Formats: sequence, structure tokens, C-alpha cells
Amino acid sequence: MELKFFSPLHVYLDSSAGAGDWRDGVTCRARPPGQNSVAHILKPCCHGYMGHCLLATHEHCLFIGGQFQKRADHCSQVDCISILCGFGGFSKTKDKPYKPESINHWWRLFFGLLHHHGIFHWLMVAAIQLLIGRQIEKLAGWLRIAIIYILSGVFGLLVGAIFNPHRAQVGGGAAIFGLLGVLLVELIQSWELVANRSFELFKLTNIFLLLLFISTLPPLDNISHIAGTIMGCLSGIILLPYITFNRWHVRRKRILIGVLSPLVFGMMFIVLYIFYSVQPVDICPGCDYINCVPYFIGICD
Repeated sequence: MELKFFSPLHVYLDSSAGAGDWRDGVTCRARPPGQNSVAHILKPCCHGYMGHCLLATHEHCLFIGGQFQKRADHCSQVDCISILCGFGGFSKTKDKPYKPESINHWWRLFFGLLHHHGIFHWLMVAAIQLLIGRQIEKLAGWLRIAIIYILSGVFGLLVGAIFNPHRAQVGGGAAIFGLLGVLLVELIQSWELVANRSFELFKLTNIFLLLLFISTLPPLDNISHIAGTIMGCLSGIILLPYITFNRWHVRRKRILIGVLSPLVFGMMFIVLYIFYSVQPVDICPGCDYINCVPYFIGICD
């Protein structure tokens, strides 16, 4: 779309000086042909996590961090959600190119654990997996830890998306916090066998608080991490091998499994239902300060 605006130059915009008054200089009428107009080429520009589209120049689209669609003329000709989402986007509707045919990509819940917000986020997750995940895997086995990791990660991403629908929920942060929850469960279950109980609890608490503090920086999500910790604790109680000394210990383990298994299933069902059927949810206006603390001006914008 090419628009041409024929307007005189050098117009006062200050009403106190007289809006519309001409300045001294060459007016459009006095300019030679070809120099008395300004051409603005407007094309669809996709920007933001919600797939917004507006007509803008190429320079303005780049300025707002969007993607300039030079092959289209109107927003009705582009599918911004498919363009911005990645992973191949969404299949388009034939008669309505701007509307995705299907948006229920369930596999994104799992592949979201593999994406990260940047190199720092990836390094943090990889380092904690190496230091903590390997230790727990030797104790409980790879299959149990894989189930706990995926459950905690998916649950955390879903809860984060419910509370912050305008923020990209990616990364294994919630799964890492789930492993910390498993460590807490293991420490409690082995409390009588641990030599330095207070020191181990102090160390685990400090690690948890340090990671929570780091998560107050954008674009990390503390709500997602807290949800992952809760799911890690619950699934850890269900799946971790339990040291038993008498029949009461065995009975207590069975009772916990019988109570917590339906609870975990119900929690997953509720967050999936809210995610697919109830959004957007505005139940915690102050939760933004949990995810991002404004340590200085503009950090959370």
C-alpha cells in the first residue's frame, strides 16, 4: 500500500505561536515537480507475543521489533500468530489466511521445555541439571526422574501461562525447581540417616532462595518455578523409592501414594482446563511483582 501525502512543510505545531502559521521558507507549491510529496509505503507488521498486526513502514516495524511482511498489503492477508510462533507455525484457513485452522498444538507443552530465553537461561538450567539432576538420577533411576522432570516442567509452564498469558513460557526452569522439590522430599524421608541434617537443609534452602531471587529478573517466571516446585514435591513422594523399617512405614507410603496420585492428576486436569477453556484469568493483579521486581526503572517494561 503506497500512500502519498501532499502537505506544506514547516508548519508550527505550538498553538501558542499560532498553529497552522507558515514559516519562512520554500513551500510545496514552489518546489520542483517530484519534490513536493512524501511517499509512505505501509505493509503489514507482525509484532508482540499475541500476534498483533498493524500497517507500518519498514523502519517503524523494525523499531518496534516486528516482522515486516513485504509480500502482503493488508493484515487480513497474513497470519501473524503462525509467523511469530515458530516450530512451523499454524496451518492457515484457506478462505481466511489471517485465522489459524487449528491452535491446539499439544506437543508445544513438551517442546517448550527445550527452548530457553537466552544463553544465560540455558546455562543456568544446564548447570543445575548437571549438579543436581545427576545426583538424583543415580539415586532414583532415570525413568522416575524423567517423569518428575516432565510433570514439573509442563505443570509449571501451564501455570505460568495462565497467570502471565502475554509472556512466552519456555525453558526447563520449572522442571529444575521440581528437582529441588525432589531433593527436599528425599532429605525428609532420609532425615534419620543424614549426619548433618541442619546443614543440608540450610544448603538446600539457600539454593532455592538464590534461584528465586534470580527469577525475579525478566524474562524468568517465578510463578512457574513455584508451581514446578510443588509438583516436584508431590510427584517425588509418589515415585521416589522409600526406605522402610517396619510395616507402618510401608502402610504410610501406600496411604501417601493413594492420596497424592489423584491430587496430582486433578491439579494437571484443572490447569489444562483453565489453559484451554477459561483464559484469560485475572485473579492475581499483584503477581507481576513476584515475577519481576522493578529494581530500577524500565526493567519490567
